[in-house]
Amino acid sequence: MNTHNLKIWPEFYKEVIEGRKKSEVRVNDRNFQVGDTLVLQEYEFIKDYLIGNMVTVNVTHILELNNLLPLEEKNVVLSIEIVKIHTDRTQKIECPICKDRVRFDKLRKCTTQNNCLNIGV
Repeated sequence: MNTHNLKIWPEFYKEVIEGRKKSEVRVNDRNFQVGDTLVLQEYEFIKDYLIGNMVTVNVTHILELNNLLPLEEKNVVLSIEIVKIHTDRTQKIECPICKDRVRFDKLRKCTTQNNCLNIGV
């Protein structure tokens, strides 16, 4: 069993930690196995930086898509279950509504005095 550090876009990260997204589609360039641990790191792809939030998940099942579809790369669907949600609230990020560089509280609500009521990034 191996641990893999992977980037995940914010909209997908949110779905994972809220329990709605229970799978990951990935190129199997790491020889994923049932029982592996994935550390999914929330990643802002437009600005190219890690936001600081992570979720650790276990791989519970692997579906090889190449057995079903004629794909060039070895793609898999990894069924996942959450082990632990990690957050890094020491890193300041720009609130997309009020544009202040702020920390977000545990509900992902902007903590500025601007009362922008932004939730999520």
